[in-house]
Amino acid sequence: MNVFNATCSNRNTGVCIDQLVSLYPVPQRITTREPDVTFKLAFGFHNFSVDELFQPGKYESYFGEC
Repeated sequence: MNVFNATCSNRNTGVCIDQLVSLYPVPQRITTREPDVTFKLAFGFHNFSVDELFQPGKYESYFGEC
């Protein structure tokens, strides 16, 4: 099988993903357009103040003790 993102042209001797065929028919429940479960992800924005983000004396030194 060709590697992921390989160019499938007439010169390739490998098998491309789009050339694969199922041995058995795909069940109808798998090919329906409606999903079995839907997850909704809610998100929002919070504006941090400088005091919330940066507090003096709370951070370790990046290079450690030299």
